Amino acid sequence: MIERTDLNNLRVMDFFQTLTDIAAHLNNEDLAVLKLENAVNNIFTPALTAMDEALKPFRKTGLTDPLLTHDAERDAAIVGLSAHVRAFLAYPQTDKAQAAARLKLIIDKYGRSPQNLPQREQTGAMANLLQDLDTNQGRADLTAIIATPWALALQTANTAFENLYNERTRANAAIETGKTRAARAALQEAFALMARTINALMLLEGEEPYRILADNINTEVRQALATRRGGGKTTEEPQTPETPEE
Repeated sequence: MIERTDLNNLRVMDFFQTLTDIAAHLNNEDLAVLKLENAVNNIFTPALTAMDEALKPFRKTGLTDPLLTHDAERDAAIVGLSAHVRAFLAYPQTDKAQAAARLKLIIDKYGRSPQNLPQREQTGAMANLLQDLDTNQGRADLTAIIATPWALALQTANTAFENLYNERTRANAAIETGKTRAARAALQEAFALMARTINALMLLEGEEPYRILADNINTEVRQALATRRGGGKTTEEPQTPETPEE
């Protein structure tokens, strides 16, 4: 049996990708034998196609790849800065070792792996870290252990990320969000209807012909929901409002 169909908590791109993956499993089945031609070909697939069309403007903004590049640059900068500071903790010249120790205290305020924070949270954390370093003592300590280039690289990448993120937000806001919401709601309903059809046929026709398909659908849904709950670094996507739970 298909256990769950409510995918409203997924980000819009994750929602679409999950149902695209489910469509791939459907393509491997003989829909006529399974008596699913109407539910799939006439309801689910058209809804998936409509969602694909509604999402095309999001893909055309062309800002996601550069955004990931700037994110990777600032990740490398904070990792490099941290490693550079740690390398000077045992430096034989006391003044340099003490400078590194003071810098480490500042960096440690932002956790062991700030590069793994969600993107928006990392932007704020890196901005605050740079402010903490931008004092007379902080600048002197960075200079003492030749770490200023790392701080400048972090500032450049974080500022570039923030500017581009804001630009993408404005671009996405201008897209036909109403069309996307409607397409998502229709696809959610089509998926729920198809799942109810499969479950009903499993009761009427027996579970065995549908077992592999149902297992594959359940796996895709569980994995998508687990990823959403798991946290960690994510690329934030535009959201659509929730529809009633199935």
